[in-house]
Amino acid sequence: MHRPSLRTLAAAAATTLGLTVTGCGATTTGTPASAGYPLTVADCGRDVTIDSAPQRVLTIGTAAVELLDAAGASDRIVARTGEFGAPLPADLKNPPSDDLITDPSDPTTEEIIAADPDLVLGYGLFNADAQQLADTGIALLNVQAECGHDGGSSASPATLSTVSDDVRRLGTVFSTSSTADAAADALDQRVSDARRDTTSGSGTGRTAAWVYYFSSQDPLSAY
Repeated sequence: MHRPSLRTLAAAAATTLGLTVTGCGATTTGTPASAGYPLTVADCGRDVTIDSAPQRVLTIGTAAVELLDAAGASDRIVARTGEFGAPLPADLKNPPSDDLITDPSDPTTEEIIAADPDLVLGYGLFNADAQQLADTGIALLNVQAECGHDGGSSASPATLSTVSDDVRRLGTVFSTSSTADAAADALDQRVSDARRDTTSGSGTGRTAAWVYYFSSQDPLSAY
């Protein structure tokens, strides 16, 4: 069972700031979306080639849904998995239907293939085989705030800029950069304003910590 990191930095940042963006400081490489496909994007230390703008996406976790909504591509979602009953934010611009939830937990290879996506976006695979998915032509992208999840990557620690960078990255992948860049810019501005208020002494002077748990059997965690 995975740790509940999707409800840590990325998801909590979006909720706390009142935005519909969640998840990395990965940068896009290769050809810009406006010049066409294929294009290559960095993803947790590896390069992923996208042959064409994805039209059918399976999401794993709520953060993937929030990122796609911020990037203007939530209408491409055909299946939702791995949300474990967590609700989506109420202020999503284009929330996907709950009817698209095909598995509340981590999907298997068979469940993913049955949904017939051309791309999977989420926090990684636990019950599915990445190579089998690749063999069927399904691309896999990670929420970039999850790159260091379970010690599986040497990625730098996620920050709030990780969230806005990932929104921009998805805008490139889905050819929705105008929407994605606007959402990312809005988040960056709100973070900048909050930081300025804190350092100038005009803020409340209060600090915050997030406390969470994954299930009643797991210990309480904080960060």
